[in-house]
Amino acid sequence: MRDLIAAYRQEFDGVRLQIRDGGRREHLRAIRARDLDIAFFTGNGAIEDCDLLELWQERVHVAISASHPLACEPELDWPQLKSERFIVPSQEPGPEVHDYIIRRIADYSTYPDIGFRPVLLETLMHMVAMGEGITLVSEGWTRITCPDLVLRPLTAPEDVVPLSAVWSPQNDNPAMRRFISFAKALAQKRGRAGELRK
Repeated sequence: MRDLIAAYRQEFDGVRLQIRDGGRREHLRAIRARDLDIAFFTGNGAIEDCDLLELWQERVHVAISASHPLACEPELDWPQLKSERFIVPSQEPGPEVHDYIIRRIADYSTYPDIGFRPVLLETLMHMVAMGEGITLVSEGWTRITCPDLVLRPLTAPEDVVPLSAVWSPQNDNPAMRRFISFAKALAQKRGRAGELRK
């Protein structure tokens, strides 16, 4: 995402991008109300009243404290995480991460220990670094440093998730349309873009 925004700003320096954080439901409401031009979500399933373009895929990483016994492992798999305590933010993307953990680890004999914390993801990462639990993040976090925090990739093919752009087909903002075309071209250049879904 950072590479996309930096490349777009360099190519179209007369367009000012306004970036904001938020959750999936909040962003979809804003897109439908024309208060937001485009949002980026994990997943590639159709969304009612919206167009969607899968741009690339990212591997899921486990965020753990540098002092955690698993920190010395170069990569991780779910059997190694069954007895761990996960923490996720109460607000987005916390509930989505919670559900992902459940899907990947729960079975008839195992239910993961997952606690919600009323903090933003950046604060949660510092809590993880201090040993309060582990969490999951996308590959994009590997470019961000936090003292005493390490990220280890999950090895399963199912732990590669799509990242998609979502917008309203009724939105005719030329800057947004140019951004979508630019994002698709950049993703195709890197061999990653998927199909447009309406």
